[in-house]
Amino acid sequence: HEFNSGSAAGVFEELDGLAEGVCLAAVGECDVQALRRTLWNVNVLPDLIRMQCSMLGAWGSATPIGTLLQLRSLDFGGGPFANNSVLLVHHVSTADAADSQTFAALSWPGFAGVITGFNPYLGLSEKVNDIRGGGNPPGTYHGQTTSYVLRDILQFAQAPEGASIGAKSKAYDIMKAANRTWGVWLGVGDSQTQEMLVVQYEQAAAIGYNSTTLPSHTGQPAIPEVVYVDKHPQPSPDTIMPAATAALAAAHNITAESVMELGEQTQSGDVHIAIYDFRPYRGCGRRLFSVFIAIGSTDANGTYDGEGGRKAWAAPYVRFEAGALFETPHPTKR
Repeated sequence: HEFNSGSAAGVFEELDGLAEGVCLAAVGECDVQALRRTLWNVNVLPDLIRMQCSMLGAWGSATPIGTLLQLRSLDFGGGPFANNSVLLVHHVSTADAADSQTFAALSWPGFAGVITGFNPYLGLSEKVNDIRGGGNPPGTYHGQTTSYVLRDILQFAQAPEGASIGAKSKAYDIMKAANRTWGVWLGVGDSQTQEMLVVQYEQAAAIGYNSTTLPSHTGQPAIPEVVYVDKHPQPSPDTIMPAATAALAAAHNITAESVMELGEQTQSGDVHIAIYDFRPYRGCGRRLFSVFIAIGSTDANGTYDGEGGRKAWAAPYVRFEAGALFETPHPTKR
């Protein structure tokens, strides 16, 4: 709490309000303080569990018309998460409008942080920074939970149309200024610059890479105007994702549809997958984009193997238009 209370998004105030609201609506006894503490603890789970995920960003000659296509696959394992997925759209109150912005998070009830999400200017990808051969970069629990840093990015990193730099530069500034904890790879796709920045985010530093500089850290082949990190510990000797991606890039065919099919080859993305297609359209008075989401489902034992179980990469996708989500009127009190 000492470190996370510094979050610009005010996550603890939000969690406290959620605990009070649940207890007000509860039938029977409800201990507000106990629920409050539970919510605080649950919200730091992403820093405690190592998530083997994958990410990809492609633009320029790798895509049909040069616009950015971004992948975020979440490999979180079994349990209750997939079956309780929600797409939360956070609306800006009038009082906060000058600093905050509407954003969306693919999340779960009671989770105030962000591990997957987008705002009108950018999309987020994430993957744990496991090291090949074992271990992780040095880290600490005495800092800002990574999911709260990502929440700050979505809520506050913006770049009004016509600005000289994209929102990913402001997102990178937030990462560098954070009191960082454990190592992850973060991807920030920018609707204005139509490129994706990959950041090796660790306690010691947050270092950004592009399609030229990233391969020396992942051990995988460079692909022009493509950045990617597969689900394996890095540097990764696996050839599945780079070979399939290189073939698509050579054909100028990295699209939402071809990346959906890529999941069957890499088998990455069990809980959920988000594909941000930054081909712009007009909405909400600005240029916005489409998001494709697939959600996994687990069986009665919390696994993907039994009846009713299916990993996200094998599930159908639902398309959302960012403008339609963000134009929804701000909820009002009854």
